[in-house]
Amino acid sequence: MTGTEASRRAIRTPLGEHDTDLPRPELPHPVRVPILLVAVLYLTATGRWGSYVSLPGLPLFIADVLLASAVGTMLLAMRRSGVGLRSFLRALSRAHLALLLCLTLLAWTAVRGLLGLQDFIGTPLTALRDLAPYGYLVAAVVSFTLPAAASRLASGLVYGALSLHVVWVLGAPHLPGWPVSWPVLGGAAIFNARPDFDATVLGIAVALALHRLLVGWRDLRAGWMAALVLFAGLNAYALTLTPSRAGLLAGLAAVGVVLVARASPLAVRAGQAVGPVVPRRVLIAGLVLLLAVVSLSPAGQRAIEAFRGEQGLALGTVQAREAAWSGVFEYVTADAARTAVGVGFGPDFILDSGTSDALEGTQYENVRSPHNYLLGTLARLGVGGALLAMLIVCAGAALALGRLRRPVDEVTALAGLLVVSLPVTASLGVILESPFGAVPYFWAVGHLARGAWDERTEAPVVRV
Repeated sequence: MTGTEASRRAIRTPLGEHDTDLPRPELPHPVRVPILLVAVLYLTATGRWGSYVSLPGLPLFIADVLLASAVGTMLLAMRRSGVGLRSFLRALSRAHLALLLCLTLLAWTAVRGLLGLQDFIGTPLTALRDLAPYGYLVAAVVSFTLPAAASRLASGLVYGALSLHVVWVLGAPHLPGWPVSWPVLGGAAIFNARPDFDATVLGIAVALALHRLLVGWRDLRAGWMAALVLFAGLNAYALTLTPSRAGLLAGLAAVGVVLVARASPLAVRAGQAVGPVVPRRVLIAGLVLLLAVVSLSPAGQRAIEAFRGEQGLALGTVQAREAAWSGVFEYVTADAARTAVGVGFGPDFILDSGTSDALEGTQYENVRSPHNYLLGTLARLGVGGALLAMLIVCAGAALALGRLRRPVDEVTALAGLLVVSLPVTASLGVILESPFGAVPYFWAVGHLARGAWDERTEAPVVRV
């Protein structure tokens, strides 16, 4: 065969050339640093204020631009790899339950949007704002189709993003004139922390370092081990300073799932163990020590006050949320149509249910979420949508625990920790309704689902 003939028979892929005589892959190979991973790390590191970076004069924010770019890159990678629509759909049909549930919820979102088309015609920007949190489910499909490969570069970017996060969280209060005289993005000053989300990221950073120490401590050099301990210590210190109870609980969930995963029986594959196990007595001692430390933090004290029923800001917040949640639930279930398919995108069910005063107070204005993702989904998409969202959370958590039981790379470990911890914060705040929470969460579900798919189908995993 001549060189010209060989070049005609070869197809380009993101990682090189493949002979067309070979079976075409059902999905593109992983790449070093996909655009969507860059978006996730940016949103994780900057949180609320970083998500408000937008195109001048247009209601398009950085998360929307990066997600659209990631979709385009995915389609290009599929074309270069020779992945056809039939192969792609066949691969999706054999994906993990968590991803299939995401696809189902995305489809129901599209159907519900069509049913409420008049709302898009009347108030298009408001309707799109309400739909966007469920549109971010596309991130799960993109990360499943074109995931990040396990590489030193990707791992370094993960630690770099989380290091930048803890640096500005701890350092911002010491900046001259901060936050009053600093630039404002969407009402949030640069480096202005959102306590619940940023505390969750701090807990994830602690859990990530703990996972690496427990899994690879035999192979770590003294310098790297010291760096990990310092990294975990800074994030743990910052976490104890946070006033958010939801963020503290999410951080504890991230650390707890790592300890539980390491205390589980050894995962065995091909007859060989894939990681050390933490003795159960060490796990119990570690959890007791952790709870003792966090109980002394501001968030821990607020949680104790609310649990004891003591008068204060913490108890007032709990009572306000209980009143708002009960009011929204009664409003939705009072009408059969609202219960079945929700109010759709555009109507302000917070205002219509009479619960805006309990949620807004003096700190927030124009609130359109009940500070509970499942309850908000019930109101927007009805009981079917809420059930799908709940099943995604449960299936995703089970998938994450299974992946964390083995010595995975930092990107996969980050994905597992995001899937476990973000729903905790989302049950008490507007997290999965926001791009800085929704995009990382659904990216993580898709990334974990791709790892499970690769193992089940024995697809070749390319490490670069």
